[in-house]
Amino acid sequence: MGTGLWSLGAVQPLLDLLGRNPAFFVAADASPTAIVVFVILVAIAVPVLVTLGLAVVRRFAPKAYPYVVAVLVVGGAALVGLALGRNLFPTRTLGHLAVVVGVTAGISFGAWRSEGFRSFLRTLALTLPIFIGLFLFASQSGELIRAAEVGAAEDVTVGNPVDVVMVVFDELPLSTLLDAQGELDTARYPGFGALAEESTFFTNTVADHSRTSDSVPAIASGVVPEETVAPIAAEYPQSLFTLLGGSHEMIVREDLTQLCPTDLCEVDQPSTRSVVRSLVDDSVVVLQHLLLPPRLREELPAIDQGWGDFDQAASIALGGSAGAGDPLLDWQNQQATEVSRTAERTRLIESVVDAASEPADPQPELFFVHSVLPHAPWERAPDGTLFTPSADHDLPLDETGRWTTSEADVIHAYQRHALQVGHVDRMVGDLVSGLKDAGRWDDTVVVVTADHGTSFTPGTSRRVGEDASLDEVYRVPLFLHIPGQNSASTDDRLTRLIDVTPTVMDVLEVSVDDWDLEGYSLLDGSELPERVEVRSGNQTMTVPPTNEGALATAARNAAWFPHGDGWRGIAGPGPAGALVGRRVDSLDVGPEAGTATTDIDIALVDRSTGYAPLLIDIVVEPTGVMPDRILVAVDEVVAGVGLPTQDEPGLFRVILDPALLPDGAHTMQ
Repeated sequence: MGTGLWSLGAVQPLLDLLGRNPAFFVAADASPTAIVVFVILVAIAVPVLVTLGLAVVRRFAPKAYPYVVAVLVVGGAALVGLALGRNLFPTRTLGHLAVVVGVTAGISFGAWRSEGFRSFLRTLALTLPIFIGLFLFASQSGELIRAAEVGAAEDVTVGNPVDVVMVVFDELPLSTLLDAQGELDTARYPGFGALAEESTFFTNTVADHSRTSDSVPAIASGVVPEETVAPIAAEYPQSLFTLLGGSHEMIVREDLTQLCPTDLCEVDQPSTRSVVRSLVDDSVVVLQHLLLPPRLREELPAIDQGWGDFDQAASIALGGSAGAGDPLLDWQNQQATEVSRTAERTRLIESVVDAASEPADPQPELFFVHSVLPHAPWERAPDGTLFTPSADHDLPLDETGRWTTSEADVIHAYQRHALQVGHVDRMVGDLVSGLKDAGRWDDTVVVVTADHGTSFTPGTSRRVGEDASLDEVYRVPLFLHIPGQNSASTDDRLTRLIDVTPTVMDVLEVSVDDWDLEGYSLLDGSELPERVEVRSGNQTMTVPPTNEGALATAARNAAWFPHGDGWRGIAGPGPAGALVGRRVDSLDVGPEAGTATTDIDIALVDRSTGYAPLLIDIVVEPTGVMPDRILVAVDEVVAGVGLPTQDEPGLFRVILDPALLPDGAHTMQ
């Protein structure tokens, strides 16, 4: 009886979700063998252990056997109730619990009173192989197991075999890079500024999909799939990788896709044992999200800020002020910087930047990297250090991924996002300078873009496009440098990310037969068609043909931070931001109005540990009315302005100006 209940309550919801998200396995570098072992393990491990345990009880404690069976039936019934309650009441704890109680009581009572009902429960065990079979042979993730090998395309001629460098960021809206006038904000993002000086900046580029596992394949293939398929080479046999596989050496780093065939791109394959262990650990967290009521899910590690290592990322915490003189504390901080979610994402980019900065080889090379940066969690400062004491800082989102209606909450999230964009901007600058220092810049095609954006409009979905946020979710930056280009150019034609590969083919003078492309070269001088339909899941959406919405969003973002360029402006949202940089003794300070406390210590800052406490959480207990903002001063100089959070009264979050928190000893007011 318990096997059938386990199958319905746990196996079906877990395999259904993971079957629709092949990136879960791709991100873990799971081989077909590892996926099969994982599926069988999570499906049958519990029933096998329970069966063995019951055999032991029956042999050595037969009188206890019926009571143990009863407990197992109640537990299995509760699992079914949890799964059903999660679907019926995804955001209501009491409703969810009511379903759990009702289903548990009903199934338990039926099993106690009716042999026929017990027989029915036993037959439910047959659903277990059915669910396993559906996953292996009918799901998108199952395609990873059945995928055929793909090699380099045949009959390809490359008339201009120059190097290609392509960097695809994740979750970077065009509006973030623009200032109030709609121009590239080179003061805050000098790396992108250096790139733009000798590139064409396409200011009206639309992502073809709001999901990474569909958008990155569209970039590499020049085709938007009609329906979601696994992001692997077998599903996209015509791609930039197979096209240049016979002419170029591949230096490819993919975070959530496997588009480059294994015989063209060397991949360090982890052991099956380690992959399965990681998948099982992550699936436990996923299953809890699938079953538990909202109140209990609040304490779980986030699963919407990455595709794996959920529990590990949430368990990392920096223990106080970096460099506080405690060797153990310093070591813990250093470990946190190395294993946080953004650490590996950073290493992916840096490895390609380093490789492209070496002298050119005789054989042309394709450097490609997709890294899940500056995607949340937002935890990196422009210099690369961690600025938050937790690797998973909660975002003010509801169960459906929508921002709260509090503008202050969203402004704070945008501050953190902007800092992490500064982190990738630094690496863009390193790429440009590295190519130039190696003498490769003038002979290389360089493409820098993002797979999609993200919304910072209060009350909207962070990732699903809707009328109020289409230009944030779908409008992305696109920079193109072609060999010999030594001046800046802008192009406001409506372009799509599926145009990237056809444009690279045009520069390389590629000739190939029977190659299906939906995109167009941006360089052949022809007028681009007006294409405004994009995809979200398997649904189509219509985006505006002009970038006026992105310009309006950039102006809104700038209005949030009206005082100062660079990071001083980001540290000072709202009218009080004008005070950042002012000495406290120059201000008109009124009488004490309450107490303010924080757990963050800035007594001794040492960035060599990988951490600088730029994010300060302040708890305020006022003697009267709760204030609507708070100033934080470092060494008697105002260094940041904090706004109140909506869901936690009295909690203010402050981003400090990095320039006002150098390494060394400090005091905080």
